[in-house]
Amino acid sequence: MRNKEKMKQKKRLYSDELKSEAVKMVNELGLSQGEAGLRLSIPKRIIASWVAAAKSGKGRSRPGDPSVAELATENQRLRKELNEARMERE
Repeated sequence: MRNKEKMKQKKRLYSDELKSEAVKMVNELGLSQGEAGLRLSIPKRIIASWVAAAKSGKGRSRPGDPSVAELATENQRLRKELNEARMERE
């Protein structure tokens, strides 16, 4: 009977701002996923999926921020430019 009750529950939608805040609590403030979940009244498994998405580059830690993949690409480009500038200087 309990499974039927769970099936009847509507899927809860979370705002990008709330997702960002949860990821920030874990990644920047050092809270555990469980503690962040308790503070925000969100199941730990949902926060875990948001944190994993942010680390893999599939999600953005804050709306408008570049993804991890975009940052990695930019970082690679900048390293190349820096190496070229160093070679020119020498």
